[in-house]
Amino acid sequence: MSSLAQIESLWEEICRNENFSPQGRFQTYRQLVKNGFLNVLKNLNPVANEILSEEEWEILYWDFVKKAPPRSSILRELPQEFSQYLKKYSHPLEEKYPYLGELIEYEYLEVEVRYAPNRPKKMQKDLVYLNPAHALGVYQWPVHFIEKQKSDPTQLPQGRYYLFLWRQSKDYEVKFMEVNPLVASLITLLEKMPLPIDKLISQVAEEHDISLSEQFIQEAQNLIIDLISKEALLTKESILLLKN
Repeated sequence: MSSLAQIESLWEEICRNENFSPQGRFQTYRQLVKNGFLNVLKNLNPVANEILSEEEWEILYWDFVKKAPPRSSILRELPQEFSQYLKKYSHPLEEKYPYLGELIEYEYLEVEVRYAPNRPKKMQKDLVYLNPAHALGVYQWPVHFIEKQKSDPTQLPQGRYYLFLWRQSKDYEVKFMEVNPLVASLITLLEKMPLPIDKLISQVAEEHDISLSEQFIQEAQNLIIDLISKEALLTKESILLLKN
């Protein structure tokens, strides 16, 4: 009788070794596993799927399961693990698509936000909260502009892009916007704890060595009010209005 270690070794060969040629039902099983994996990636990453050919998906699949096989049992989390593999390891398409890890991570953020927790159950008056269903991505490549016709890395401007996503409560629609470093700091501060508007503004100003002028305070207040109206930020008062 085969030992457990032998059985595990066999399945590892079947699922992770491209050069191994299983027969019969083992070959069918391997094909089902690969097709299922790739279908999840393609469905949750439509932009990447437009750019990559079937052959390129296959190349990346075998490299991924060899170097960083998935650990999560939740299928929708596969793109997150796949993006981390692309960003951490050298892969066969790295030179052709140097932005691929960031692109797949960005596309996955919509899924992450869609399944994120609802708004806080207990909220204090006069505090600004960050919508719990949110994500902030920081990227070297303009992943929000990449598409099939704009996928040549030599034609893409590199920089530092802050992309903020959040989910609205009524229709569960995921919104996104590109934000500047000041707004990114505001989001990061609120990820730690809710703050009063005046303290939030002063901490952002201090972090960026900006004088607390009347103009800056007014512009910051207007921005926060606008983000509250879009449900990116929340207050107890705004939640009560949404319920009515």
